[in-house]
Amino acid sequence: MKFLVIGLGSMGKRRIRNLLKLGEKDIIGFDVRRDRRLEAQEKYGIKTLGSFDEAMGMEPDALIISVPPGFHLEYALKAVRKNKHFFCEAPLSTTLEGLDEFIELSRKSGKVAAPSCNMCFHPSIRLLKEFVERGELGKVLCLIYELGHYLPDWHPYEDYRTYYVVHKEHFGGGWDVFPMELVWLLWMFGDIETVTCTARKLSSLEMEVEDSQDILLEFKSGLVANLHFDAIQRVWTGRHLKLISEDGTAIWDSNEGRVKLFKAQDKKWQTFPEPEGLVYNVKGIQYSMPIAEEMYVKEMEHFLKAIHGKEKYIIDLNTAKRIVQIVQAAQESSNRGARIRI
Repeated sequence: MKFLVIGLGSMGKRRIRNLLKLGEKDIIGFDVRRDRRLEAQEKYGIKTLGSFDEAMGMEPDALIISVPPGFHLEYALKAVRKNKHFFCEAPLSTTLEGLDEFIELSRKSGKVAAPSCNMCFHPSIRLLKEFVERGELGKVLCLIYELGHYLPDWHPYEDYRTYYVVHKEHFGGGWDVFPMELVWLLWMFGDIETVTCTARKLSSLEMEVEDSQDILLEFKSGLVANLHFDAIQRVWTGRHLKLISEDGTAIWDSNEGRVKLFKAQDKKWQTFPEPEGLVYNVKGIQYSMPIAEEMYVKEMEHFLKAIHGKEKYIIDLNTAKRIVQIVQAAQESSNRGARIRI
């Protein structure tokens, strides 16, 4: 198969690495920036092009869309209209406009449409989902989740003021983090009924968008989730997740690399370390936080298996649309100071 990676920034390069790791060799890259094209050529030995039409003229079988969120739907539409399989980073779109028509076009194409779901392949998230499905905690009633990291450190190799995340129209300031987390939250706990959000620009960072979001979600199951995201914390402290029920508590601290489970009937903690050999660092790649590279590889492997009919892709376009609705409801809630029912 031939793959066209659209956008050769941080995520585009990661997707090239994922494909190479999985034994795929027929990869081309497209980016309007010459420096990024040259970097991808030098690091990964792939052909790159500065013209999208020329890249499509090479007849790729599948498109990997890794541009800023404001352009996701534009390229997903191009994929569907050209009858190509596609994978798209989260969120699928920054607006609901045109999504219903797009979903119908995609359905008729019969090709695999794959919204990103990388956190669904993190071993700790998968373990927690198993706990929930097996009833290890009984009915989960409350969820607390937080993560934050200083925006200028996200990409230490470039000036953050030139990075798309400082712009409101591209889901900057961490708004693109929320949809990524919503994927596994919906996968694990089902749909949401109401959203309440306070999003603010609190820091002195030079950006036009909020750098802190505190979000309260009420699920149809009755679960209440309290989420905090920010681009302010000067040191990466990890992802912190707590699931609370009358029968017990489960805690995941990504920096500790383990899940802890307390069951009230046993009155003791059990500890479940992440699998040995989980890759967090990639040679020659500079990140200021540990990123589980392996979950991205498994996500891409899942996409390839879906293309070959070996697996059904776990997140569909209707879920991707629902995520856009939830994010928009959160933004509306913050602007209006109101609880939004969706």
